[in-house]
Amino acid sequence: MHNNNKHKDGYNFEELIIDSPILTKYVIKNEYNNLSIDFSDYESVYNLNKALLKKYYGILNWEIPNQALCPPVPSRVEYIHILNDLLKKIPNKNISQSKELTDHITITHQVDRGQIFKDIINQDEYYYFTVCNPPFFKSETDALKASVRKWKNLNRKGNLKNLNFGGFANELWCNGGELLFIKRMIKESVMYQNQVYWFTSLVSQKANLKPLYKILNKFKAKNITIPLNIGNKKSRILVWTFQESNE
Repeated sequence: MHNNNKHKDGYNFEELIIDSPILTKYVIKNEYNNLSIDFSDYESVYNLNKALLKKYYGILNWEIPNQALCPPVPSRVEYIHILNDLLKKIPNKNISQSKELTDHITITHQVDRGQIFKDIINQDEYYYFTVCNPPFFKSETDALKASVRKWKNLNRKGNLKNLNFGGFANELWCNGGELLFIKRMIKESVMYQNQVYWFTSLVSQKANLKPLYKILNKFKAKNITIPLNIGNKKSRILVWTFQESNE
């Protein structure tokens, strides 16, 4: 993990419980007699991430809809640190002179399900990067199979009691799955190549990289793939740009 990631040494459950006493309800001792939680239980995962956001980032009232996909804080922090390293490669002195914009967050709803950047990035706007956590699966059936595999990996001696690890349909699957979604994103990115420096996306399936490289090369986009390994979870971030860097 990145040296600046606050979670690179694991979770300090004793400290987390002090700030978030409700976590006591979910903390258990694992097979190594260390404090942990049941990562197959949605409520446990939700309350752990809520406690992390409260203690380390001052986000006191974070909530998501019940059973919505719960983003794992350590891996998302890792994503941000990787992006920060990439920003240092941009040949633009204005970055270091910019004022902090912590109070200026705008949420824009994409109303057209067939588009990603259209009407979100306006003509007069420039962005240093985009981030994406695409729907991983092609169908509900594929998502269910993945839940079963995850359950078996986390509870080898137990029975299947709950196959829902969180996430609504549009968060978990779409037509063509992750591969088609990112392909569409790459094609759209060509239209905004002068308005965004780094386009980025998580890629969960290693096998998807080869066809993605092919389409990136077709559009002459410079690209790199950065490993994102948190615990037993192995993923990667695909990064591409049409602009010149300092590399």
